[in-house]
Amino acid sequence: MNPGRRDSASTTSSSSYSPPPNPEVLKTNATHYEFTTGIPLKFWLRTASTLLKHGKSFASDSSIDETYVLYLRYLDLFAFKLYKHPDTKKFKSEYQRSKSSENAKIYKDYLILKKKMPDVMSETEKLYKSLKENYDSFLESEKRKRQLIELQEARFAKMKLQQQLEQKRRKSSSASNGSFNIELSKAEEEALSKKIRTLSSSSLSSSEAQHLSNLPNYPSLPVFDESLETPEHPNNINGSNFKAQPIHHTLEPSVSPIVPLHNSILAPPTSGTSSILADIPVVPPLPPNPPTTVPTAPTLPNKPTTTTKKEVFHKTVNFTEGGSPLRTIFLPAQLIDKFLLIAKRNTRKKLETCGILCGKLNRNAFFITHLVIPEQDNTPNTCTTKNEEKMFDVIDNLDLFVLGWIHTHPTQSCFLSSVDLHTQNSYQIMLNEAIAIVCSPDEKFTKKLGIFRLTDPPGVPTITNCNLTGFHPHQNDKDLYGECHRQSGDVKSGHVVIKNELPFEIKDLRG
Repeated sequence: MNPGRRDSASTTSSSSYSPPPNPEVLKTNATHYEFTTGIPLKFWLRTASTLLKHGKSFASDSSIDETYVLYLRYLDLFAFKLYKHPDTKKFKSEYQRSKSSENAKIYKDYLILKKKMPDVMSETEKLYKSLKENYDSFLESEKRKRQLIELQEARFAKMKLQQQLEQKRRKSSSASNGSFNIELSKAEEEALSKKIRTLSSSSLSSSEAQHLSNLPNYPSLPVFDESLETPEHPNNINGSNFKAQPIHHTLEPSVSPIVPLHNSILAPPTSGTSSILADIPVVPPLPPNPPTTVPTAPTLPNKPTTTTKKEVFHKTVNFTEGGSPLRTIFLPAQLIDKFLLIAKRNTRKKLETCGILCGKLNRNAFFITHLVIPEQDNTPNTCTTKNEEKMFDVIDNLDLFVLGWIHTHPTQSCFLSSVDLHTQNSYQIMLNEAIAIVCSPDEKFTKKLGIFRLTDPPGVPTITNCNLTGFHPHQNDKDLYGECHRQSGDVKSGHVVIKNELPFEIKDLRG
């Protein structure tokens, strides 16, 4: 388990009855994650910054339980973990000598993030109070309901016993025999009456019975049924971002960058998707709107209030191997074609190209809305990002989540190399749903597109605890990752839905 990842189901993951979360369970989940000093301090600081930004975004999406977990993890990192990191002590000494070195700047970032602790603590306490009140109210409601059921059952039993007594009186053939039966039944009747008095007086008074009718029933919000696979792209959506670990590859002399596409909103083409998507199911566009004129229907009595669009949440139907929920990611089908067009010049030279997938959270689902092309060094087998601060500034200013990355394999088929596994892990430890897209444009490869995620477990914990760099073997490589795009007709086959006619924007930062 890792700092930015959720370990409890979404607030509304099912259309069935769903009780509010227990804050004590959330507290346990918040402090249960893998921390290793093998990961440099600067990446832990990015994680901490991500926790705060994601927490704020989840709060705006009405997922205060997840906000509570993320804020607690931030507090746990700074209160009990990061001050012990060897980089912290080392960089502190450099910071005291000279504040201009790279390590000194990292320590300054540490101090800036640590300074937020009092405010985060105050907000976390408010969240805990709200969660506890909601959960306690739920427990009280359940208790009263059980008491009411017990009272009704006792009264029904007494009424049934009285009916039996009356039948015995009528059928009694002798006074003595009838007297014996009646006396025995009276003992049972007195026991039931005593139970009714106890329930009525000590557990459920008349005023409490009246109070019971006013208690909340905790209905679940109506949810979007993913099996229909017809989501609406958000108009006003809130999100956040995080800074992922750079793509670690061997540095090679830079290649002249291709002419970048101007930063602009890309309207989806009217033609179909390219052949690279031939084996990947694409959700068809929404059907046309029905006629505005419809027959008048008779008025139905006591019709419930119609739920507004804003209240509808996308249903969580996918989970990690360890049971953590995976929100659905909606990927514009045309984004892959546009990325391949950007990479075409490098592909001709047998050089890799990479991009960052960013997007927004809306009603319990992620929408990829931006493709960011960072400055990079490209080789036939590697792609290394450069000037990451510029890239992260762009992502920060757009208030985006980093939802994964995409890169080409111009000389290889679709798979995740050992280096790719470590790169993907840096994204996925911050967000369960983060994905890696691999494109193999060469015609000699049968499989041209793969959408992958690390298994969890064993993938995430294995790679997190691996300290090797460069290309190196892992045990059971095939068990460490798998494909995660959704197969047609099987909503549980993957959390990534490729859909036509979703708008997106390209930010090419290469100059």
